[in-house]
Amino acid sequence: MAKRKIKKSVLPPKQGKGGLEPIEMYSLNLMTLKGMYQEFDSVLEKSSFLPGFFQLGVDCTQFTIPYMQKLNPTLENERDGSIVGKVSWIFDLKNNILLDCGVGDFDYDVPRQTMEHINILDKYYQEVKAVLEFDHGYFSLEAMHVLSLDQNKRFVFRLDEKNLEEFQNQLKPGEEKVVQFQLTVAQTREYRDNRKLRNEMLSTTYKIRFAKPIIGVNPDGSPKYVAIATNIFPKEATLAELINAYRDRWNAETSYDYLKNDLMIEQFYGNDLKVILRQIYAAWQVFNSIIPMASRARKLPNEPLFENGDDINWEDMVNRIDEVEDEYSTVFKKCTNNYIKLFCEDDPIKIPRLLDQTLEKVENELLPAALIRESVKQEVESRRSDNI
Repeated sequence: MAKRKIKKSVLPPKQGKGGLEPIEMYSLNLMTLKGMYQEFDSVLEKSSFLPGFFQLGVDCTQFTIPYMQKLNPTLENERDGSIVGKVSWIFDLKNNILLDCGVGDFDYDVPRQTMEHINILDKYYQEVKAVLEFDHGYFSLEAMHVLSLDQNKRFVFRLDEKNLEEFQNQLKPGEEKVVQFQLTVAQTREYRDNRKLRNEMLSTTYKIRFAKPIIGVNPDGSPKYVAIATNIFPKEATLAELINAYRDRWNAETSYDYLKNDLMIEQFYGNDLKVILRQIYAAWQVFNSIIPMASRARKLPNEPLFENGDDINWEDMVNRIDEVEDEYSTVFKKCTNNYIKLFCEDDPIKIPRLLDQTLEKVENELLPAALIRESVKQEVESRRSDNI
C-alpha cells in the first residue's frame, strides 16, 4: 500500500528575530485548514439531515496563564497569583477539527468571541456550508442577523430565558412555531454605536423557527425542555433530528478535556505571552494534523485501518487502554514541541528541514499511535454497548 503524503503548509516569510509572531502562527493554521477543507471535502463527514453542511460548534473554557503582565491591563481577576484567561474555539463536531482559536482575558465576553469566529468563517471558509450550534450564553442579535443573511450558514441557538422571550413565551413544552418579525429600536439599543449594523437589523424581516423540544422529565414530573431558535425549518429537519445533532456538541467538551488534561496545555513552558500563544497554536496545529488524518484513514475506500491490522491483539489493547492513551499523549507532546521549535526558528535555511522533521514525526509516529488509540476506544465502546 502506497503511503499517503502529508501536504506541506507554506510558511509565511520571517519577520525579524525571535521566530514567528503570534499573528503569523495564527494565519498559518487558518491557511492550512482552508487548504485541507478544499482538498478533503469529499471524505470529511457532514450533517445527516442537511446534505453538504458541516456541523460546527462554538465553545470556550477558562485556563490559567502564568503571565503577570495582564492581557487587559485593567483586569483584576486573578487565581492563585496567576491570570485567568479564556480560549475559545470553533469545532467541526463530526470530524473533530479545530477551525479557529481565540485567546482573551477573563472578561472576554462570549457574544464578542462568537462574532469574531463568524467573521473568520466568512473570511477563510466562505464557500463552506455549515450549521453552527451554540449553547446558551452565545446568543446575540448580531450573530442571528449575520447568519440569517448568509445562504451557506444555518444556526441552532440554545436560548436563555431572556433571549427573544416574547416568542419563547408563545410556546408550551413540545411545541414549535415559525415566526416572521422585525426588531424594534429598543431591542437594538446596544448597537447604537454601529449605525450601519443597527439600520440593517431594523430593516430586516427575520424568519426564525422557535421550539421547546422535550428532552426528559424533571424530578417533580414536569417535562424537561430546552428553548431553541434556528433557521433550519421543518421541511429540512425534524425536532428530533435537531436535538440529535445538538448532542454532537459534546465532542467539543471532550476535545477541551483532552487538550487541557491529557495534553496539559495549561502547563506552559514560559511566562511570556508570546511563548504561551506559541504553545497554544502549536497544540492547535498538531491536533489538526492528526485527528483529520485518523478520521480520513478510516473512511478512504480500499485502505485498511493500518498495515498488519490483523496482527493486533485487541484484547491486550483494551486491557491496557490507559497505557495506549499515555503513549499517544507522549508522542503528541513531542510533535507539539517540534512545532514550537519551528515557530521559534530565525534561520530561514533551517525552517524547511525542521518542517520535514515535524511532518515525518507526525506521519510515522503520531498517526499510527492515533489510529490505535481511536480503534481501541471504538472497541471499548462497542464492548460496553454489548454489555448494556
